[in-house]
Amino acid sequence: MTREFISRYANPQEGDVYLYFNDLEKRVREFNNYARVKGLDYRVRLTGDSEEYAYYAQLVLPSRETAFFSIYPHLVWGTNKNKDLPQVEEEEFKKATILWNECFAESRWLDDKRK
Repeated sequence: MTREFISRYANPQEGDVYLYFNDLEKRVREFNNYARVKGLDYRVRLTGDSEEYAYYAQLVLPSRETAFFSIYPHLVWGTNKNKDLPQVEEEEFKKATILWNECFAESRWLDDKRK
């Protein structure tokens, strides 16, 4: 069964940061659409597995190789499961990470402008 949410302590000012699975699913769909619009062949799939502090996911690379990673409550990726990733796929993973950050920087900017 998938956890409803995960949390992680951020700092004394913010306290704990939470990420709900439903919200993450929406973010993953948004990222996958963003990558397609940019003409890049990256796709994130959630595995349904998690720890208290992270959800686990797979990144499908253009080569069709799969890279496993963690997504933390503040939407940062962790690569603890990619120790055996070849150099070429490691570079693709880094590019996808940059695209993920770009995608959500733009969506936050759009959300701010709509207020």
